[in-house]
Amino acid sequence: MENFSMKNEIFKLLITNNVPFEGAETILSQCLNFMKNTGKLGEVVHSLGLELSRFRQNEALEFYYDIKKDGEDLAYISKGWEDPGFRLGELIIIPFKDLNIFRQNSDKILNICSTQVIACGVNATPKSELQLDLTIPIYQDGLTAKTLKDALDTMKTCVTKIKAFFR
Repeated sequence: MENFSMKNEIFKLLITNNVPFEGAETILSQCLNFMKNTGKLGEVVHSLGLELSRFRQNEALEFYYDIKKDGEDLAYISKGWEDPGFRLGELIIIPFKDLNIFRQNSDKILNICSTQVIACGVNATPKSELQLDLTIPIYQDGLTAKTLKDALDTMKTCVTKIKAFFR
């Protein structure tokens, strides 16, 4: 009976807010996709002995989680509401004092990323730093324990190589 009462609450919210059919269809579809996607992600992460933390969700993101093993951050995983899959990523913060090191090695950094099919975005932050945003796409149907493990290994290798320039 709990499902019936929950369903009635959802219907009541949609009706009370005069949500048109198309809007209700979108809302319910997004809720269903969220449940499927987070359920699948949870199973895969658990099977690898990993943990998810720092859940976030907003208008652009269906979800964002940090992936951890034994309390250590490995990467993040996110999915936008309209994305066909997931994004495994890592942020590397480069203080402006290391800007020349970045400039001297930017072609090598981009090469490291591109040979591993990792997208690399660069942004300046208000804290006077550069932020490298490395991402690996994982298509929705392709999320398996092996795929996630391989993506995490690839990301770790690339991050280690990039951070070596700044030591």
